Amino acid sequence: MPLLRHYPLTDTSGTTATDVAGSNPGTYSSVTLDDRTGPFGVPAPTNNNGKIEGVGANLNQYGVAFWVQLDTLASNDSNYTLLNQPNIGEGVFIASADNTINTSDGSFGTLDQTGTWFHVCIAYDGTTRRHYLNGRVGLEATTAASDFTGFVLMAIDGASGDQVNGSMSDFRLYDHGITRREVQYLYQAPRGKQTHRSGVKTL
Repeated sequence: MPLLRHYPLTDTSGTTATDVAGSNPGTYSSVTLDDRTGPFGVPAPTNNNGKIEGVGANLNQYGVAFWVQLDTLASNDSNYTLLNQPNIGEGVFIASADNTINTSDGSFGTLDQTGTWFHVCIAYDGTTRRHYLNGRVGLEATTAASDFTGFVLMAIDGASGDQVNGSMSDFRLYDHGITRREVQYLYQAPRGKQTHRSGVKTL
């Protein structure tokens, strides 16, 4: 599985999100890390600048995977943005009305529990985009070509969104639409189970 970016999100200080897959570190903005064991705390940003910014790539195909845990559910008037691609107006968000997880293609599952880790994966093979939650396909959609030239994690979604109240870890970006077998490996493999238990947390 050619892995372009891998941000474990286990950094304990500074403003750099370590990329263990290569030399493309991300950046923590308006984020304060601590060094305690377990999910690494990040106090809630006070403005729309709070985010983790990753280094994108111009891709005709891609696979994205990460773990997320919520401390509180999205409120009635604010979505939770997990992943935002501002260059193309795309993203992954939790809808405040029903706690479904969505992209522009539609919803593909529900994150309606707090304190539970969920595995999210989006795989685009150049024609079809498959959406996975906890290793299972929740949505398939034929979609136009898009790229991954820029992305931010856990950013406030403008005036209509809210900072995610929870944790994210083990963010991975691949150069192809990863297969169902690969998704299952990420969800079930010992390394996945080990790395998803620590991450960046917003309060």
